[in-house]
Amino acid sequence: MAEPNIEVEKLRVEIQRLQMERANVITETKNRILSEGMKGLFLINGGGAIALAAWIQAVWEKDWAAPMLKLQLFSLGLFAIGVIFAALSPVARYLVFHHKNTLTPSKNPFWWTHMAVTALSILSFAIATGLIVKGGLEAFDKRPVTMTPNSGVQPTPKSGAADAKR
Repeated sequence: MAEPNIEVEKLRVEIQRLQMERANVITETKNRILSEGMKGLFLINGGGAIALAAWIQAVWEKDWAAPMLKLQLFSLGLFAIGVIFAALSPVARYLVFHHKNTLTPSKNPFWWTHMAVTALSILSFAIATGLIVKGGLEAFDKRPVTMTPNSGVQPTPKSGAADAKR
């Protein structure tokens, strides 16, 4: 009778081993997803800041750009705040794993902190993008309408035959 109990115990140990292996794979996958998400937050906010800084530098002296510059500077600040929140995300995630409630995320304050900084980084990007569009629309509405009259001159083709006829 001892042999069936040994077989049952071996099966129980094997099931536990497989469950632990599955849990490890799930944890590794979640970590990879969170890591890629954090990289994305850096990319969208940092890339937005760099692109906007280059744009502002290019149009700073233009009269038509004046209505949008204030909103674009606010947007630049929001992109920077988004990068700061993205930088806080891995710190909060690290603290999640060292809290006593690691296995129950909803009871872990650092899990909520991680979720909040991630959401705030995304929100910073969304608001910054909206302000850029709003500034562009304001500049578009305030631009002077200039109409160049048609002089009646038809454009000439670029072929040599057309030039030879003149």
